Amino acid sequence: MGHHIQQYPVGKYRSAKNPQGKILGFKTLITPSAKSSKAHQEEIGRIIKKHRSSPQAELIKDLNPVIRGWTSYYTNSDAKTVGELSKQDSLTYLKLRRWAKRRCGNINTGHQRYWTSIDGNNWVFATKKGEANPLRLLKHSEFSCALTM
Repeated sequence: MGHHIQQYPVGKYRSAKNPQGKILGFKTLITPSAKSSKAHQEEIGRIIKKHRSSPQAELIKDLNPVIRGWTSYYTNSDAKTVGELSKQDSLTYLKLRRWAKRRCGNINTGHQRYWTSIDGNNWVFATKKGEANPLRLLKHSEFSCALTM
């Protein structure tokens, strides 16, 4: 449900083996389907649109469970190896960049206000450290996915 499963032919040195040790001759990739990826981005866009005039902390509180849930569902797939999670991060960044530009009128001001550097990781969408409970937006690629053989 929501997965795209496809087998690709490979050579004998990159092939998986069956339980008896015989070379199968193909590799199976299980990735999120295009439909589920699009639905996830539409959900993120809907939440960002809903929070046009809300503070950054409320936006982060609503986005984090959606990102955590979708990514956890696809943890056992090959989403990380085929670049699906980094693609989701890029699309989310573009939506947040538009949100920041709309609020500030200038994207440079928006980047300074809403993005920060945390533990050597630049470009983290987070509240400032001076606030009582600093929040940061989770990234899809932060979650570890199982690698197939």
